[in-house]
Amino acid sequence: MKKKMEDGGKHMSIRPELIDELLKECTDPTQLLAEGGFLKQLTGALVERCLQAEMDVHLGYPKHGKRDETTGNVRNGSSRKTLKGSQGEIDIVVPAIGMPASNHS
Repeated sequence: MKKKMEDGGKHMSIRPELIDELLKECTDPTQLLAEGGFLKQLTGALVERCLQAEMDVHLGYPKHGKRDETTGNVRNGSSRKTLKGSQGEIDIVVPAIGMPASNHS
């Protein structure tokens, strides 16, 4: 039976094979928590993936997909940001949004 989360959802179960695949190149356990180690890299990658998915939903099309000309918003590159949290600082790439050049007045 899966445990309930505070918001009423269910905990996501992570397959042991996935963890094994992610950790196969980790030869020293200290690499997991070290500065720039696996945990920070994984956290940064997950945050970037979530931001990209949020952008896909907001714009209505995936990155490199055919855009909807009626929305007016387009992808406009990205910028680097630093997250500060319990794991220290994590550098991420944040997708940017803009208006098409033809819509500027």
